[in-house]
Amino acid sequence: MALLAVGAIVVGGGGFVIGSQLMPPGGGEPRRTASPTASPSPSERATVPPLAKAWADRPSVDLRYDIARDHESAKGVATASFTPDKRVCDALIFRSWPNKPEIADHGGSMTVHRATVDGRKVTPAYERKGAPAATQGTLLRLPLRDCVAAGSTVEARISFTVEMARRSGERVGTNGTGEMWLASAYPVLAWERGHGWMTQPAVDVFGEMDGTEEFRLELDVVAPRGDTVLGMGRPLGTSNGPREGTTRHRFAADPVRNVAVGIGGYRVTTREIAGVRTRVGVSDDGSLATANDWLDKIELELGRLEGRFGRFPYRDLWVTVIPDTTGIEFPGAIFYGDYSAQEVRGGDLVAHELAHMWFYGLVGNDQGRDPWLDESFATYAQALADDQAFLYRQPMDVPSFAANRVGEPMTYWERNPDTYGAGVYRQGAQMLFEARQRAGEQRWDAAMRAYLADNAHRIVRPEDFVDAVDHLPGAVETLRRYGAVE
Repeated sequence: MALLAVGAIVVGGGGFVIGSQLMPPGGGEPRRTASPTASPSPSERATVPPLAKAWADRPSVDLRYDIARDHESAKGVATASFTPDKRVCDALIFRSWPNKPEIADHGGSMTVHRATVDGRKVTPAYERKGAPAATQGTLLRLPLRDCVAAGSTVEARISFTVEMARRSGERVGTNGTGEMWLASAYPVLAWERGHGWMTQPAVDVFGEMDGTEEFRLELDVVAPRGDTVLGMGRPLGTSNGPREGTTRHRFAADPVRNVAVGIGGYRVTTREIAGVRTRVGVSDDGSLATANDWLDKIELELGRLEGRFGRFPYRDLWVTVIPDTTGIEFPGAIFYGDYSAQEVRGGDLVAHELAHMWFYGLVGNDQGRDPWLDESFATYAQALADDQAFLYRQPMDVPSFAANRVGEPMTYWERNPDTYGAGVYRQGAQMLFEARQRAGEQRWDAAMRAYLADNAHRIVRPEDFVDAVDHLPGAVETLRRYGAVE
């Protein structure tokens, strides 16, 4: 995710984009972003090992949205079929991320109305877990009558309503003129294979808190007739909706670990890029850059990233351009802010969010517990692809609160959120570049590709990355010195 900062935008590359200029990590004069023509050779790309297989027993999620005519809310029904790999007793746990402070403070929320477990009506229990008191909270428990054995399947069905936020720059919002976007806007099953439930509190920081295993998705969106719907995965067509004046839009995606949708007056332009069906939706009311400006930059950066990290993890990419944000990533979908053509072409935002398709999408992490495992890596990956490693060889001015605290959870950064970008994005990328230099670039790059392949379709923890690089000289010592691992 790109991060909003005072007077600038943190978008990867280790610096701040002001207009189309990159501010170096250590300060000083602005630099134009590099536009390298060199990329890894075909033989280097061919060394990417085969990816680990997706979890065979991954959950299935059937998600239905019914969009209000005024685009201010959506009714939803989510049915999750879950086969845990460990015995589960007491309750199934879901997260209600639209109730996190940054969304709720701007009028957004999610309210659960009814729930069943294996067809039996249950009374949900709610915990605030960082949410404002006016909401149901960010943690939802559905009580179990009996324990669910490992390898057995349980089904939960939850009815809910999502209210859109205004001008929050977050993942649930509306512009008030007929367009809306919603992501993580359903009860998210909070399971981590081999470990159990993820229950960390939400924090009042602009950024992700999400964490969930991959799942099979069937998505239906009932929207006012004439609306465009940017969904997830493969579009399966449209049909008449259940009420006059509505259309049903159907999609399927597998595997994914989140859901993002844009609805309303969008113009969509489609381009096949290296086998990826890429769709960009911009507002009918006008946007600062055209869809083709975005597609040209995506085509450039996707090729560079594939050269470093292997094939793009998804066959479909959906991009929605929305106001008030910088950039937010989801598996096979991205929300980008409404930037000028010059900012799109010259900035780092596109590459940063595309890099998240490998670091968060393919290899997942608990973003509340270990934010560096996607943000430091996405910033590093963007800079590597754009030949900007030189920016991280300079001295970096990191606030004392953030210095050598790369591995801290989001609850730490809530105490001083203005330092989050410097501490995790910039310092984290500097750490990875230093480790790469100490280990030897070729050996480090091979280890990184092996890390992605071995941990594909999983949620990783810091020790998984240590296992991937502990054979390289100086690598783990560097991670420890920056506070990423103990």
